[in-house]
Amino acid sequence: MGRHSLRIIMVLGVLVTLVGGTGIFAVFTDRSTTGTNSVTSAERPHAVDIKISEAQLVGGVVHCDGDGDGIPFEGEDLTTGLFTITDIQPDTTITDAYVCIKNAGSASVDVAVRPIDVADTDVACTGDEEVAGDTTCGSDQAGELSDLLSLQIWELDCDTAQGAVVQTDSIGNLILNPIALPSAIQPSEIACVRADVYYHESTLELDRQLAQSDKAEWRIAFDATLVP
Repeated sequence: MGRHSLRIIMVLGVLVTLVGGTGIFAVFTDRSTTGTNSVTSAERPHAVDIKISEAQLVGGVVHCDGDGDGIPFEGEDLTTGLFTITDIQPDTTITDAYVCIKNAGSASVDVAVRPIDVADTDVACTGDEEVAGDTTCGSDQAGELSDLLSLQIWELDCDTAQGAVVQTDSIGNLILNPIALPSAIQPSEIACVRADVYYHESTLELDRQLAQSDKAEWRIAFDATLVP
């Protein structure tokens, strides 16, 4: 091969190398683009958010505006209790306390009911209370009444006030073992419950003596959790 031919081959080799490196002679392509796209998510309520309202039974229907001011579900909490009972004796049942629970959140929730802030006070030392062995008798010392009271929760159909008992247990037991409502509450849905308080006739006479002239106070908490 002549010197001239060799020089041509070397030049062609350099050109091929350059073309491969720069892509000048690669497959032809083209691109057209849009402007910047934008998607913004809307605000959502809290996933778990419930409100309660004291209710009344009127004409066989649970009305959620318990105070009659025309504004149900005014806040997260009620400022008053469901029960104010004085001079209770065994074999007493206090019923017809109704509560509406509204799911104001964005997700389905399970709700459990439990007593909180339970306080037992021995208001006075009466009858055979001290003789029966009550060492904190009277003078607003520790009382014994709450363990003798039971809270019963019903789940109701709001439109008919018909339903069934979910569970009944003593105030003391329910602190650690709350009553779970069997039906989840869907977003924007309202559930209706009824609460009863019992002082059972089966209470032993010794326990009746120890718990006389005592006061039990507690709040009822409705705890919502996200449905798994």
